[in-house]
Amino acid sequence: YYGFIMTVLGLNSINILTAISIERYICICMPLRKTWISTRSIQFSNATCAIVSILWGIFPLVGWSQYKRDGFQIGCCPTLNDSPGGYSYTMAMMAFEAFFPVVVMVFCYASIIHTVVQSGKNLQQHTQGDSRSSSMARERKVTLTLAGSVVAFVISWGPYTITSLVYAVNPSLQTDMTIAVSAIIAKCSTVWNPIIFMATNHQFRNSFLRIASNNRFGDSFSVTNQHSTNHHSTANTNAETGPGSKITAVAHN
Repeated sequence: YYGFIMTVLGLNSINILTAISIERYICICMPLRKTWISTRSIQFSNATCAIVSILWGIFPLVGWSQYKRDGFQIGCCPTLNDSPGGYSYTMAMMAFEAFFPVVVMVFCYASIIHTVVQSGKNLQQHTQGDSRSSSMARERKVTLTLAGSVVAFVISWGPYTITSLVYAVNPSLQTDMTIAVSAIIAKCSTVWNPIIFMATNHQFRNSFLRIASNNRFGDSFSVTNQHSTNHHSTANTNAETGPGSKITAVAHN
């Protein structure tokens, strides 16, 4: 079931990124509809992404395509062109889980960038000096972050999508090793977004470093604080009870 698990996790990451782009589009480009975004709607969105991903992972298990070992012989993935079912499954998955998400994300992020740029221009008409420079800096950061997310997605999943389509049309043009390497690149897609936010968002970067520092040094800090607390409590107890009380306790023991 390695192929099933990896397929579900990979497709779920794509669906989550697509849902995030839609959520950002609504919040920034449709502020009057911002009330649509709530805890319940986010939970529904996450559940929908998971269900859709699980369905795509189940199809090869029930006869629509099948899972086979990859070129490295250490994992498995859906077959691409071993049967009419494999061919149709590949084409359908590429359409709904590759091209459609890319179109949605490009549209949403392009609209967001356009809205941010227009808002920056309107703000410049009413601000000067440091305020204008600050607004332009924020605009550049937002643009860089959003563009980086889309580029990282395309770079990660582009090779696997192209390789899969070429293999489905003409298997002689590709090798199992090529497909395996492109699949590994696609599996790295979840790594890029945290790196992008670390590089472009100082709040995210500071929070990450604080959490990492606490996880690394938390135990030693806890032991040190506990030792200091116990030492302080013992000193206070000795000071309050005095020598007489200590002698009485020893005699009692």
